[in-house]
Amino acid sequence: MRIWKFLLVLIYTRNIRVN
Repeated sequence: MRIWKFLLVLIYTRNIRVN
């Protein structure tokens, strides 16, 4: 299971959207 990458991308995208 490589959910880590998905989680990282999700958090990254959320951070960029919030900015």
